[in-house]
Amino acid sequence: MKIATYNIWNSDRGYPGRIGHIADTLKSIDADIIGLQEVNETAWKAISRTFPNYEKRHFLYCGDDEGLAVISKYPIIKAEFLNGHNEYPTDALVVTVLVHGIEIIYATFHLSWNSEEKRVSEITNLEMYLETHYLSNSIRFALGDMNCDENSDAYKCFCEETQPAWRDLVREYGEIIPGFDKEYSLDFENNPRWKSEPHTDKSFFADRVFVKGEKDAVRLKGGYLFGKEIYPETGLSPSDHYGVCFEVEL
Repeated sequence: MKIATYNIWNSDRGYPGRIGHIADTLKSIDADIIGLQEVNETAWKAISRTFPNYEKRHFLYCGDDEGLAVISKYPIIKAEFLNGHNEYPTDALVVTVLVHGIEIIYATFHLSWNSEEKRVSEITNLEMYLETHYLSNSIRFALGDMNCDENSDAYKCFCEETQPAWRDLVREYGEIIPGFDKEYSLDFENNPRWKSEPHTDKSFFADRVFVKGEKDAVRLKGGYLFGKEIYPETGLSPSDHYGVCFEVEL
C-alpha cells in the first residue's frame, strides 16, 4: 500500500496551470490513500475530476476557503472532521477505510503555523480522539503538515510522550536511507515559491506520516518526496511544500 500526504498550497499563484500540475503530480504517484491540506474548492474540483473512481472526502474549515481532504482507492466507511469538535478541536479529518475487509484509520491534519502552544494542543487533541474512539490494536495512520520539526514540543508530544509512541516513517526511512530525512519537504532554498520572499527560516521536514498499531503490523518498504519539478509555464513547483509518499506492507 502506498500512503501519501501533500500540502497543496491555498494560493492562486500560477493558476490555472498550477492546479493541473497538482492533479498530474498526484496521479503520477498512484497512491492508495492521499491526505491533502490547504485544499480550496477550485483545486478540489480539479482533483475530483482526476480521480473519478476514487472515494473522496473534502471539508472546509468553518468560515474559510480551504480545508482538508482524503482520496482513497478503498471504500471510506466513516469520516469525521474535527475542526470545531466539542471535545477534541483540531484541524484534522479522520476516515475509516475498509482495506480487504480490515478497517484502517487515516487521520490527515494541519497544525498551526504560528504557535507552538497551539500545535501541542492540536496534536494532543488528535491523539486523545484516536485513543478514545478506536480500539488500541487498530492500525492508525496520522499524516499531514506539522509546521514544526522533530525538535519541537508538538513532535515530542506525539512521538515520544505517548504510550505506545507513534512511529515516524520519515525518521525510520532516514535510518534505512541515510539523508532521506534531510531532504526536507519545506524547502526554502530550492522551492521557487520562497525565492521571492525574504526569510530567515531553515528548511525542515514539515510533512510526515506516522503509524500506530500492534507490533510489526505495518512494515516500511520504501519512501520518497514528490512534487519537486519546476514548470516553466508557471516558474513554480506544484506547491510550496513537497509531498511525501511511503510504501508499506500490512
